[in-house]
Amino acid sequence: MRAAASRFGRALADELDRLIDRQDQVRNDRIAFIESDRDFHRAIVRAAGNPILETFYESLRDRQVLMGVHAISVGSRIDEVLADHRRIAQAIRAAEADRAVAAVGEHLARTLTALREPTFDNWSPGSRAI
Repeated sequence: MRAAASRFGRALADELDRLIDRQDQVRNDRIAFIESDRDFHRAIVRAAGNPILETFYESLRDRQVLMGVHAISVGSRIDEVLADHRRIAQAIRAAEADRAVAAVGEHLARTLTALREPTFDNWSPGSRAI
């Protein structure tokens, strides 16, 4: 993240802004929203310039889609994700690597919290998740 923020600042931020706009446009389609979310994070991973990290990130696709759909099913998570992504892009645009890293950390922490929450989509008779 630090390398991506310091090396690509404005160009990466412009790409991230475009991806955020696309993600906002598909907010009513959970799968498309998560695919756009993945594109946002992929752009950052690619900008870091680490081919091993890129390959690993790509290998997680199916898991990311499943977990992402669950995560955005919790409360108003879609609005939170978009706001988080905007904060990340703003920090990258300003070439403030520490702020970008902190914004990503906060974003991931909120996502982890959402993943731990049960949703009505996961409920079934006899389950304890209500």
